[in-house]
This record gives sequence, C-alpha cells and structure tokens, in this order.
Amino acid sequence: MPRCYAKEAAWEREKYDQIKFRVSKAEGARFRAELEAAGMSMAQWFRLALAAGLAAPAAAQGAPPAAPGAAAPKKRRSRSPCAETVRGWVEMSRAGVSYRAIADASDGYEHSTVRKRVLAALAAGGPGAGAGPAGGPA
Repeated sequence: MPRCYAKEAAWEREKYDQIKFRVSKAEGARFRAELEAAGMSMAQWFRLALAAGLAAPAAAQGAPPAAPGAAAPKKRRSRSPCAETVRGWVEMSRAGVSYRAIADASDGYEHSTVRKRVLAALAAGGPGAGAGPAGGPA
C-alpha cells in the first residue's frame, strides 16, 4: 500500500508543534557539544527543560533553562545575613572551611558575600572574631 504523504503531513501538523529558532554558530556548537557529553538529544533536553520550567514556581518562570551539565544558579538574597549567621561563618572559616564550601552550605549566599562578611567581622573584632581566618581564598 503506497504512503499518502499529504495525510501524513496533515496528521503531523495536527499532533505536533514545530519549534525553531536561530543561534550563533558558536553557541550552537557549544550547546551540541554539551548535549553530546550529557548523552541527550535536543528534543530530550527541551522536554526536560519544559517540564522543569512548568513545575517551577511562577516567580522562576521566564528564566531560560540551564544548559546540560551546568550548575544551577544560586538564588540571590535580598537581605543581609544576620549576625548569628555571620558568627557561624566565622567559626567555620576558623575551622579551615573554604568560603566557597561555606556558601554552598548556606541558603543562597555567594562565596564573595561570605568572604566579605567574615573578613569584616574579623576586622571589627566582633563576637566570634577571635584570631584571623583559617579558611584560605575561596
């Protein structure tokens, strides 16, 4: 039985939506390389990104999905850390924990914020300051 290409095309248009866009060659090559390293097709990545985007809270929607294998961006904090949090960071720093490791354990603070607050607390000689920081550069 011969194929009816007109019927196939009509069925395909009814069942699927075709999404196309253009990116620079460099971005496209980098994206394809990351997909290949992750062992995913573009359709698989798009389905995962779409599912993650629809499941995300409304405030996070609209942001583009992360590239495969990329670390999730940290949520930016709108408030400064409280004194108790900074005291904990100072103690962790004195115990030899790096600023980056302290930030990873913190709720959304970046390592640069942790470093600045620890050094400021140590310079001010505030509570928990004691000796200088044992944690080296982040």
